[in-house]
Amino acid sequence: MAAVEKAKGVLDSDDAKDLASRSLGFLQTDSTSRRTQASKILATASDKTQNRALASLAVSVRINAFVKVKKAIDDMSKALGQQKKDDITTRDYCLESFQANELSVEKRKREHKDEVVEIGELGRDIKKLQAQDKKLKAEIEDLKKQLKIQGEDRNKQNTEFQLTVTDQRATQKLLKSAKSALEAFYVKAAAAALLQQEQDAPVGVQQKTRKNNNASTGVMKILQQIINDSKALEAEAIRAEQEGQNAYEIFITKTNASIESKLAQDLTVIQTKEGKEQEVIVDIRDKKSLLVELEQLAKQAADLHKSCDFVTKNFELRQTGFAEEIEAMEQAKAVLTGSDAKFLQLRA
Repeated sequence: MAAVEKAKGVLDSDDAKDLASRSLGFLQTDSTSRRTQASKILATASDKTQNRALASLAVSVRINAFVKVKKAIDDMSKALGQQKKDDITTRDYCLESFQANELSVEKRKREHKDEVVEIGELGRDIKKLQAQDKKLKAEIEDLKKQLKIQGEDRNKQNTEFQLTVTDQRATQKLLKSAKSALEAFYVKAAAAALLQQEQDAPVGVQQKTRKNNNASTGVMKILQQIINDSKALEAEAIRAEQEGQNAYEIFITKTNASIESKLAQDLTVIQTKEGKEQEVIVDIRDKKSLLVELEQLAKQAADLHKSCDFVTKNFELRQTGFAEEIEAMEQAKAVLTGSDAKFLQLRA
């Protein structure tokens, strides 16, 4: 760019150059010399920076009119200046894009890692909840079995109670009937015998009869005692039945309450487990989405390297090259401008 600017200075007065060429032949020679010098400046810059456009411009300086050469130098200088700016813009964009890409990759990797950790934690929670669900169901089944066993035992106890009460009441009825029959017989027979014997029998016989009456009284007492024992056994059976029934009802109430409580706990466990299973599904979907995003970011980074590596890796070299090319143009222009200055001095 500097070379182009210097070369432009030569072309400030095309009319003066044309006039000098027609009126003063030696100025033509001087102009040609300066064209050659300016061409060499541009050619040297071209060799150094490997810019073919500068080489072409160096040739143009030798053979073309000043106006055309000046325009060519101006256009080249402008193009190089713009290219230099474009490289700066591209470099800045690439650096910002690489940084944004790297930040996005790091963020997605952290998120992916968090998803993996969360999925693992959810998996462990689900296993614990499954174990709780299994345990609660086993406990509920055990309580139901206990209800069944206790119900069967209660039915057996009640059947035995009914049999005991029935037997004792039948025994009592039978004994009462026997006692009543014996009572009637002994009372009646004893009264008649006693009356007859008291009239006829000696005193010793009367005493014997009284003893027989005492024996009948003992039998009656034994029967009554058996009846009383049977009643006591019946009452004990009734009491035991009532206690058993009360205990059974309390057991039923508590066991059913425990079953209801465990069912409620199990429902909560199941709902919690299902919620965590849904979270796992969402996390797995998010993890897959993050992997897709990481693949896209990797592709984006590859594309950035394709379009940016040349500029970023060669930025300083290219900027130096542009500066040297522009400076060469400035020098070329300055050399060509010297023709105008000398011509003006000669006219003065």
